[in-house]
Amino acid sequence: MSFTHLRKNFHYIFIQKLFVASILIAVLSSFLAISLKHTTEYLEDIFLLKAENQNLFIFVFPIVGLFIIYFLRRYLFKGKENKGIKEIFEETNSKNKSLPLYKIPSHFINGLFTVALGGSTGIEVSTVVSTAAIGAATHRKDNLFKKYKTELICAGITAGITILFSSPIAGILFSIEVISKKTNRIFSLQMLLPLQWLRLYYF
Repeated sequence: MSFTHLRKNFHYIFIQKLFVASILIAVLSSFLAISLKHTTEYLEDIFLLKAENQNLFIFVFPIVGLFIIYFLRRYLFKGKENKGIKEIFEETNSKNKSLPLYKIPSHFINGLFTVALGGSTGIEVSTVVSTAAIGAATHRKDNLFKKYKTELICAGITAGITILFSSPIAGILFSIEVISKKTNRIFSLQMLLPLQWLRLYYF
């Protein structure tokens, strides 16, 4: 078997692994986004009903949410920072920095309690950062994926935004225009493959 043939086989196997990883990221990110979205809406309805019956709760619930987030971040996450989307830019622009796994529960909890208890924010940033952390974790699992760190992160974000806004186009455009700011053949295919899986959820 010639060296050229071996090289082609290796490249083919690598592309397969990369696409399988993208699908896995899309599945996990989709479940995370679905869970965050529906759990937040469920709790929000409960607290809103209570606030309608007792106006004082309109002021009490946001304060309770702030205290919950404060104590969780201080004692459960040891005072580690949540910088929002800035963390993703630092990740994609640096070869050394990487989104740790704790960003997944940290941003999930932060978005859940902030929005459910009436805080003046949304779950968009929490969804984006936590799904980006899924992509970042996948790229660390295999040295072959290091070159495609941004693409794997964008695969997670695309799935998360797609679920959140029920719009695959919104997911793709956000990943391209805000996070990646570049396109290539691998990037385009990685964005399309997760969306093929997401079609099962919508159609």
